[in-house]
Amino acid sequence: MKPLANFIMRGWPQAVTVSTFTALAVTISPLLIPLLWVSAASVGLVTLRLGTARGMQVIGGSTVLLAVLLVVALQQSMFGVVSWAVWWGVALIAAWVLRSRVSLAASVEVIAVVVGLGLVLFHLAVGNPTEWWSAQFGSMLADLPDDTVAGFRQVLIDSAGFMTQAVAISLLASQVVALLLARHWQAQLFNPGGFRNEFHGLRFEPRWAFLVVGLVVAAMITKQAIVADLAAVSVLVYALQGLAVLHALGAGKKAPGFWMVLIYVPLVLMFTVAVQLLALLGLIDTWLDLRKRMGAGADS
Repeated sequence: MKPLANFIMRGWPQAVTVSTFTALAVTISPLLIPLLWVSAASVGLVTLRLGTARGMQVIGGSTVLLAVLLVVALQQSMFGVVSWAVWWGVALIAAWVLRSRVSLAASVEVIAVVVGLGLVLFHLAVGNPTEWWSAQFGSMLADLPDDTVAGFRQVLIDSAGFMTQAVAISLLASQVVALLLARHWQAQLFNPGGFRNEFHGLRFEPRWAFLVVGLVVAAMITKQAIVADLAAVSVLVYALQGLAVLHALGAGKKAPGFWMVLIYVPLVLMFTVAVQLLALLGLIDTWLDLRKRMGAGADS
């Protein structure tokens, strides 16, 4: 994807074009959801390389252009434009933190905090998320014949209880992927090999480990949905550190190419279990520094 990164860095119009039309594509066809990462990463790349002001210019231009395309041309709600502006804004904040602090861990932490705050506000706003999701699903299926959606309706009702958590995890994962993609592009263009070393060395501060453990224990004791949702988000953050540990160990020990396949296939097929195991590995690494002990540092 280096040619795309080169195109984005040619100037403001090119960056706006990529961020806007990838957003438009996702809005029109959810099947193109991976373009969500590209749209945010284009803002992130400009911010990482040229600064916050230039990143804000891209967001401003993209918001105006998307408003013209969605609201004026396609007669859609302005809500979609606002949602994309917020999405780009989070990407800009994460990139700004990475640019200023040169810490991938700090940037991921900021994304997690933003998603966590969004979770809390959502719970406060709707009161009972399960009932809210059930009502949304009911509205979606109201105009369809009962014999067509009977089974599907039950599936949606059953899933209402964990939809808030699923959406939060998806948003967090997507923003993190977009940040990593932006950093990868920056390294490809200006610092070859830099991203690999940076990701292999990803490590969160111990205070975050205590927060994760505390949230998980609190969720088990209180059985409160909001605590469980926050715990799930925090666990996903540490799963990223666990993934970084495996990448670093694989590179340090010169593992064969299929090593990563053995990691990512279970992550896709058994997401919940795989994330929990990766998070546990990340937590262990926080205190034991497995990469250092096994001779697989960030420069491996």
